[in-house]
Amino acid sequence: MINQILAEASIPAKPARFPDPPAIHAIYFDGIEPDGPDIGAPTSLSHDCTIELYAPDISAGTAALMRLQSQLDARSIRYTTQGWYWLSNIQRYQEVIEFTYTEKFNRRKFQ
Repeated sequence: MINQILAEASIPAKPARFPDPPAIHAIYFDGIEPDGPDIGAPTSLSHDCTIELYAPDISAGTAALMRLQSQLDARSIRYTTQGWYWLSNIQRYQEVIEFTYTEKFNRRKFQ
């Protein structure tokens, strides 16, 4: 789902690493924890997501961030941000967005 959210926000993105990225881009991480009954297959997955949004300046980054926030709001996903900061080694501003969501499914998915 995280890749779909970023695509719908028109933000080029890759998981964990983005070789030769465009000026505005995102890198994302999706930690997954299965959950369910003590015996048997899991019935849900908890996703702890982190998106690192990169931009050459804050105004361009803020426009991308607003598109991303709109996609998260449309899905009723609560998120946190850390504020823009400058990364001198790559000459980009970075904003970190974090959120968690639960994916529920029929037990047969794993059988």
